[in-house]
Amino acid sequence: MRLTLVLIVLLVSTSTVGMVNADSIETMGGGIYHKDNPLVCIMEPNPELQERFYNELLILTYDSVMLWQNNLKSYSGGNWYMMMELISFEKHYDKLVYDFPRCNIFIEFSKENNGQHIDNIDALGYAQIDFSKSKHQWAYVMIYTEAIEKETKISFCIGCSNQQEQETKHEAKLLEMDSNAIKKVLIHELGHSLGIGHYVQDLKTDNNVESIMYPNFNPFSNKNMINELPYADLEVLRQIYTSDGFGGLHGLNQSEIPMEDILFGIIENMSEMCSSCTVVIGDE
Repeated sequence: MRLTLVLIVLLVSTSTVGMVNADSIETMGGGIYHKDNPLVCIMEPNPELQERFYNELLILTYDSVMLWQNNLKSYSGGNWYMMMELISFEKHYDKLVYDFPRCNIFIEFSKENNGQHIDNIDALGYAQIDFSKSKHQWAYVMIYTEAIEKETKISFCIGCSNQQEQETKHEAKLLEMDSNAIKKVLIHELGHSLGIGHYVQDLKTDNNVESIMYPNFNPFSNKNMINELPYADLEVLRQIYTSDGFGGLHGLNQSEIPMEDILFGIIENMSEMCSSCTVVIGDE
């Protein structure tokens, strides 16, 4: 599918982010929220990726959408239903998002990021959003299935010149990401498509809260499995849409939500959902 550039948010394998005050989670901005239950259109990839798509990626996509839907439903009790539809490659490969006015969230896969879509070749995926038109508001998610694993090798050479002895070689390998890494990228980008921005860290403190919206992660780590979504991310969406979910009264106009407000919202919501429960955040 061909795209026009609007608003793009990247997830990269390495990044530096900072803020003057306490941690917060950004929103995608005022007015960027779905006014009704979104239709998620899953775009069949080009033929070279279709075998993995039907063996693995399609299931990962379904599971990721359902994870957001079910966790939000359990968290706030609202209407978070998202329909899904598969669009064949032949029907979309030479089309624009505007040719699919029924679709509100587009999900597509590509093997590698070599700059064909965006300038940042370190991006593991990106979300492109256009909510400027009342008739068709959409978010487009691209997920790459391969990533660059960078290695640094230092060669020690006895008897060589200082220049040769201190020579450092940087090698980069393009490797397939496993299911857990791809699902993590997909869940992150879906968060953007629903209205959440990035987690912004206060580098002067060490009070980070669990979130899927950090702007970087290691795709080759063995700690990428996600079974449940963090409360902080669910609370941001509850504050954007209110507890009733899609089609709520209003969208949040704040550009970011302070972590203090997020944690207070979690306690308030959990107390309402379960009056007999004790809510504990952080280590006991």
